[in-house]
Amino acid sequence: MKRIILLVSMLLLLTGCSLVADEYTASRPHESGMQTTMPDAVVVKDPAALKEAILRFIKAGKEEGSIRTVDYVGNVEEDLVRAVYEATRMTPVGAYAVDYLNHNCVKILSYYEITLSITYRRSARDIAAIQQAYTPEQLRGQVERSLRTYDDHLAMQVTEAQDYDIEALVRNYCLEDPAHMVEIPQVEVSVFPETGRERIVAVDLRYENSYEQLLEKSEAVLKSVNAAAEYIRYRDTDRDKTELLYTYLTERFNYTEGKTSAPVWSALCDGVSDPYGLAQAFRLICEKAGVACYTVTGLKDGEDYVWNIVSDDGDHRHVDIAECIAQDSGLRRRTDWDMDRYYWNAQLYPACVTVLPVENMTQQEVVS
Repeated sequence: MKRIILLVSMLLLLTGCSLVADEYTASRPHESGMQTTMPDAVVVKDPAALKEAILRFIKAGKEEGSIRTVDYVGNVEEDLVRAVYEATRMTPVGAYAVDYLNHNCVKILSYYEITLSITYRRSARDIAAIQQAYTPEQLRGQVERSLRTYDDHLAMQVTEAQDYDIEALVRNYCLEDPAHMVEIPQVEVSVFPETGRERIVAVDLRYENSYEQLLEKSEAVLKSVNAAAEYIRYRDTDRDKTELLYTYLTERFNYTEGKTSAPVWSALCDGVSDPYGLAQAFRLICEKAGVACYTVTGLKDGEDYVWNIVSDDGDHRHVDIAECIAQDSGLRRRTDWDMDRYYWNAQLYPACVTVLPVENMTQQEVVS
């Protein structure tokens, strides 16, 4: 008998049953699919929360995510398809960052467990670096900050009503700071999504020179500018300074006309020139010498062109450095009336007119 009892006991242990009735447990299969353990799943109760949960994973740059529905109001499977589409294609951050998103939805008893697998076209660092630029000042500030640090990518969240011309902002900043912006980058602008109340404007700035090369060339430009200031240190008048600064330029190189990726550096340090590079180089050395100088953008013979207006001891004059070098004419100063081949917005720059000394003016001219 003892052997029979022992045998029955062993069989009960092997089958997982207990001789004590209160310790007996039973399990039943799930309604569908396999149960997965998701302790970090985001709990949602409606379509809006479902979409927001997906966006939360995207904004954090997560490649995988888990969502669990509890007391959900709506059709989970239909709402999930809609939420994925809206989050990845209709919202700014999703349209900007996500390449594609795979999802799996499993019903477990009275709730659903959703798994997400996200593939990105942008890195988590790019997503975290998105800047708000809801005013013209913020937009310009973000673009200029990226240019100052030679960043190659910038993403800004803007409103639908904003007017933004990124290429113009880049050109203007390069005109304003030629000592630092030795290269004008190529600009590529993309908008995500194409329609909507808010969008992300993505700006890719492509430089031919590396970051280290840009720093080296900027430093070389500043050394040349300082050398020019030393070159004219004993001259007092605007006219004497600009004459000698023109000599400083022309005696450094036998210039070769041509376009380069770093026009200001080429004009000051390499002897390859175009009108833009020479005009910006002349402006830099004039300003360092204490002579007011402007870079004028306009037309010459109907083509885009760049030249200077310089202070001339109480007046201002146009100077076309590229033409003077090409014609070997010396520094030629011109009034507005001498510029019949040129067109510019005269309201943006000082007038260049002939100023007669008072002793040489008629009484009527003095009164007027």
